[in-house]
Amino acid sequence: MADQETEWVNTVNEELNQMGDSSSEMEQWKKRSIYRVPSCVTDLNKKAYKPQSVSFGPYHFGEPNLEAMEENKRRALLHFLKRYKKPIECYVDGVTEVVDDLRHAYGSLDQKWYQDTGGFVKMMILDGCFMLEILRVATTQIGDGENDDDDIDDYAPNDPIFSNHGKLYIMPYLKRDMLMLENQLPMLLLNKIVAVAKGESDPNQHDDEFVNKMMQKFCSPNTRITKMGKCLHPLDVYRKGLLWENPHHKKKPVTKSYHRLVIEEGEEIVRSATELYEAGIRFKKTKSRSLKSISFHGGVLRLPPVMVDDATESLYLNLIAFERLHVGAGNEVTSYIFFMDNIIDHANDVNLLHAQGIIQNAIGSNKAVAKLFNSLSKDITLEPESALDIVHNQEAMERVASEPNPHLFQESVGNPLEYLKESYNLLKSCWFCTLIMYGYKSTERHTYRSCMEEIYLRSKAMVDDFHQQMLFLQEITHKKSSSRSSIRRQTSSRAYCTECDHLSQCSCFPAGHFEQVPDA
Repeated sequence: MADQETEWVNTVNEELNQMGDSSSEMEQWKKRSIYRVPSCVTDLNKKAYKPQSVSFGPYHFGEPNLEAMEENKRRALLHFLKRYKKPIECYVDGVTEVVDDLRHAYGSLDQKWYQDTGGFVKMMILDGCFMLEILRVATTQIGDGENDDDDIDDYAPNDPIFSNHGKLYIMPYLKRDMLMLENQLPMLLLNKIVAVAKGESDPNQHDDEFVNKMMQKFCSPNTRITKMGKCLHPLDVYRKGLLWENPHHKKKPVTKSYHRLVIEEGEEIVRSATELYEAGIRFKKTKSRSLKSISFHGGVLRLPPVMVDDATESLYLNLIAFERLHVGAGNEVTSYIFFMDNIIDHANDVNLLHAQGIIQNAIGSNKAVAKLFNSLSKDITLEPESALDIVHNQEAMERVASEPNPHLFQESVGNPLEYLKESYNLLKSCWFCTLIMYGYKSTERHTYRSCMEEIYLRSKAMVDDFHQQMLFLQEITHKKSSSRSSIRRQTSSRAYCTECDHLSQCSCFPAGHFEQVPDA
């Protein structure tokens, strides 16, 4: 064999001898939490995954366009050391204790960082102290007395980063870079630096929530600060904040799968918000901002309010990438984006959701928001057992079928039966999907048959009952149409919007309500 082949064979045999069992391999995979995003993903939007202002960690270290921020990192380190009065050697020793765990947190780490431990520790300390200083300055009100050490404004008033000017104009860009998957620092590093600064020799004495709270204040200043427990990195803290739900909040009975609400018969074609509205579904904003607080009950689809701004695209794309690459992370954010993309097709859908306070548009036109959500879900994959892929709860479907919507009935222009036909078709589509899903999930033939028979009988009864309602309302509509014809011959009228006092079909439609006002 050639020398190169012999060397390769020896390397493989050596690695084989060092290879542990599956449990040790599992422990190694569990340590990974920061990943390089594959090119098949980044090619769709490279700017969303690549930092523009600052590098944190090894992946983008030394890139020419980010070198300018290194000077600010060194200045932040000096301020940090001076404030906490601990020598740099203490931080070097502390970070060196956990250097192996820090390196294992990064997937596909360049070999040079394993060979140059000193350089890796230096980078971690510089980046960690810089991030902690950003969090401290951005979230601490001088004079609030929360922390004596943090309650010090020791930067010059014209500092390019840590002054009021820097907080207003520079830190928003630093925050965006801080929440990119390839630009993460392990929370283990940040907690270790804080523990050394506070003189905590026992790791069990350290409160992980100290850094978590600062991170929440910085990333989501308008949300409630909650206990997060152990987190992996800043992006993980932000994600958990988006998904947090108050455990003491009393929930209404809901269906778990609002996704099946919008599926056409036989195909995965999802109805838009406007189509659902025309079919009798109403939209309401939830009090909770959690992305998990989506529910469907009694013909009302409740959605959390969401702010759409210039950073939204990058944030969601990196969250989706994290859920895609980190085993066990879940897919709640991905499911939310998938759902929003499906109910938003055009500017009219955004207008409808904006009118209900669900979408807060800070990027411009409604068309731009629709385009944004449509682009976010390219090539994403949902887990088959996600909350968006379970059949409709029978009780909620019965409520939709048995509770006609008089408001929409009155709003229908020309032919009120269009609403009834749409609801009738929607009902058939949902129950068709229910039949399929129940049959798919049944593992035994007799269970499958009995389940199908029961659902068939229930659905047939509901559809027949709904058909009777259509015939009854058709008769009523015919009578009302006859009476309106006689009234029209006597009085002409115009429809005015109660929101803006304009004629019907104004910009408030469909959120505005119209009332008939006789002509003078």
